[in-house]
Amino acid sequence: SQATRALEWGEPKLALSFARVAVDAREACLGYGFQPDTSGFRTCIDRETYARGLMVYADEQPKYGPQIADQ
Repeated sequence: SQATRALEWGEPKLALSFARVAVDAREACLGYGFQPDTSGFRTCIDRETYARGLMVYADEQPKYGPQIADQ
């Protein structure tokens, strides 16, 4: 959903980063030994995407709208 929102905001690079987060989280959870279609796998995906998503936001430069620039 984060990738979709980023596209709606007109941020394709950010959307790509969030899509990569989803892929990396899935690979990590499989690497931890979780089996797809289990509650443990879904929990792992949720945690991994949250943690990895924070890193995406941390790497983003702040963007200020015109309302701030005009002040």
